[in-house]
Amino acid sequence: MATHTESGGGNYARKFQIMRENGTENKEGIPHFAEWVRELPADPGKRKFETRKAKDGTPRYYELFKALDGHLLAVDIETKDFGKNPEQWLVLKMQDGAEDYAIELGQVDGRYSLHFMKCILSPVFNPNLKLRLSPFSIKNDNGSFNIGLSMISGVDGKLSGKWESEWLQGMPQPLKVVFKGEDNFDYTPVATWLVEQVGKRVLPKLKKDPISAPSNAKEVDFPAYEPLGGLDEFQDLPF
Repeated sequence: MATHTESGGGNYARKFQIMRENGTENKEGIPHFAEWVRELPADPGKRKFETRKAKDGTPRYYELFKALDGHLLAVDIETKDFGKNPEQWLVLKMQDGAEDYAIELGQVDGRYSLHFMKCILSPVFNPNLKLRLSPFSIKNDNGSFNIGLSMISGVDGKLSGKWESEWLQGMPQPLKVVFKGEDNFDYTPVATWLVEQVGKRVLPKLKKDPISAPSNAKEVDFPAYEPLGGLDEFQDLPF
């Protein structure tokens, strides 16, 4: 799996992150893919937008999308620096027609990233077909959340990421740790295993573009990183 440091910009014309609708006030807001825009349109029509404030107080505008689709070209690990400890994020590179874009799923051991990697290992995934992604967050009766991505390969190839899935045999369990006096889970072993499996079983099958021959992707060692000691299930944009 390709790894590199990303400090902003990049070659992809469009960039998306996962953001909860009205997430600065509602930690249980519906998750969307968010794309930064320079300004709000005079007539948004049925398009959905949200305004947030950067650290310096200036407004930042985002357009929200419930789903995205395209051909998956690459899965990268990028190092992000938000002024604290560097974070390693899982970033998808996709193409839809003549348009390229990147989708940032958050930290490699975060829920969206883990769920994506489990699903993409499914034998139902076909790199020749478009992949449709839609983030979800479902609150359970006990107050916990089921968080991940609804993923469809082609028209009706729904991808599953259940722990007991046949193609996930051998995946380790998370380690139970105590963080700030509470029981949490360290998903480093799970993330390490999934990155290795995606590098071996998925990346070599991806296309350089939708009509080219398979790429010559090679598996790489999982980069070292410091786990945070517990998942932030409400991980959102850093402002």
